[in-house]
Amino acid sequence: MTLAHTSGRKVAYTILEIDRGDLDPDWLKKEYDTGHRGQIRHHIQFADYWYSANGRFTDLKEYCSNIAKSAGLSLDADEAFRWLATGGFTLEEPGLARALTYRVGGIKFIAQWFSGKKGTGRLPVTIG
Repeated sequence: MTLAHTSGRKVAYTILEIDRGDLDPDWLKKEYDTGHRGQIRHHIQFADYWYSANGRFTDLKEYCSNIAKSAGLSLDADEAFRWLATGGFTLEEPGLARALTYRVGGIKFIAQWFSGKKGTGRLPVTIG
């Protein structure tokens, strides 16, 4: 689901940029394609190992570290497993607080937009 939501958001932004006409459409499409294929590749690597490994959880965590390395990250086994297990492979900026692939500030903006209320420094909606 995370990949589907991320892909939908990215393709929407790509289409908006193509319609705006300021950037080369071929470059925009290539950037979308390259980034999304990388995210899918990391997820498939994780799933392949998960379903075919010898069942040793420590091996899986070590393998996650290799996947993170292929994404340009230097994470130990536990950090890499957390990165993959929480959908970190879909984020453009690892370590930045997000929810549902949106930055926290973006969620605040969306909440304010839907509620019609001006921000007070806190989200205008409660979750729970």
